[in-house]
Amino acid sequence: MLIDNKMLINYIKLKNKILKIREEFPILKNCIHKLYELIFFDNAATSQMPNNVINIMNEYNNYYNANIHRGITYLSKEVTIAYERTRKMVCKSINAKYKEEIIFTKGTTESINIISNSYGNLLDKGSEIVISMMEHHSNILPWKILSINKGFKLKIIPVTETGLIDIKRFHNLLTHQTKLVVITHVSNVLGTTNKINILSKIVHKKQALILIDGAQAISHKKIDVQKIKIDFYVFSAHKTYGPTGVGILYVRLDILNKMDPWQYGGDMVKYFSFFKEQIIYSELPYKFEAGTQTICNIIAYYSSLKWLTKNLKLIKTWEKLLVYFIIKDFQQIKTIHIIGRSKKVSVVSFLIEGINSHDIGLVLDKYGIAIRTGHHCGQPILTNYGINTVCRVSFALYNNLEEINTFIRTLKTLIKIF
Repeated sequence: MLIDNKMLINYIKLKNKILKIREEFPILKNCIHKLYELIFFDNAATSQMPNNVINIMNEYNNYYNANIHRGITYLSKEVTIAYERTRKMVCKSINAKYKEEIIFTKGTTESINIISNSYGNLLDKGSEIVISMMEHHSNILPWKILSINKGFKLKIIPVTETGLIDIKRFHNLLTHQTKLVVITHVSNVLGTTNKINILSKIVHKKQALILIDGAQAISHKKIDVQKIKIDFYVFSAHKTYGPTGVGILYVRLDILNKMDPWQYGGDMVKYFSFFKEQIIYSELPYKFEAGTQTICNIIAYYSSLKWLTKNLKLIKTWEKLLVYFIIKDFQQIKTIHIIGRSKKVSVVSFLIEGINSHDIGLVLDKYGIAIRTGHHCGQPILTNYGINTVCRVSFALYNNLEEINTFIRTLKTLIKIF
């Protein structure tokens, strides 16, 4: 394999630092099938948590388990402070203007459904929603169903052969009837990054709003919602070295003030009566946080974001190296085909001629190697490439070249067997 010496030197310089970081992740010591040390290459689905996050969750459950906002007890007050501290951290990390623009949900999927059911109800019949072909099902189905129920027109943005939104054709799709444009920041299938700053300018010139699915972007790049002028931005904690069950919904405040709640229950209402029609909702952001949240995980997410922010520059450099090395390896195996040719962010999907992707995943798991196989909830983009399923490798900061080498050796053995 011919590799760039500069890339190899950079890898060697950072290797010891990464080895120390690996020590922060106890799951990497897991022995799969009691034989093989875990190689976790499925980080686009869920990344692992460092010790500091796990410790916060244990501390909460051992000493602070209580509900938030409504309680007058010591525990409730302490937990409320910690909960709201996470909101402030999220606000700062994406440079939102107001902390009230940050709403906690259970994940990216729920965040999108809130927008669909709440903001979607503000749109008139005949409105157009423009959506890209490369979206995750979570960012397709809510809009498809909304368009059916409300009589909206759903327009599909084509993707170039290299795996990016076709900006010229995108421009031509927008009309005075376009009210919302829905685009993923980074494709969970292709790993390609869309030029959100350019797309945002085009959308706002047409007096429309833009929703960005940042689930695959937030753990790889610095997000500044004010700088790129985003109206809605959504992501999940469990893809950013944090716990499951926590999602973030950012909505620009002037838009949020126009939206009604989608879910109803405790903590989101200030006053109502059986004998009066008037209902007074709680102030923002609480009117969108009905019921008891996943308090423990939201509090722990503060530590995840702090860890991510501290290491983001290193993540960008290290993952670039790993993607470079694995693509070089793939290019040496004639039967492997990489999906999407544009620059990738830590996600590489591939096919092996004559071998079912599910079978590849099953065999690799026998050797302790975890990858993702299937359509990755992205059937439209795969159909665009004329395929049904692929294998996907996705990296995090704790992965290394030694793991890639083991993976490639195992893959070559698998190909020989099949």
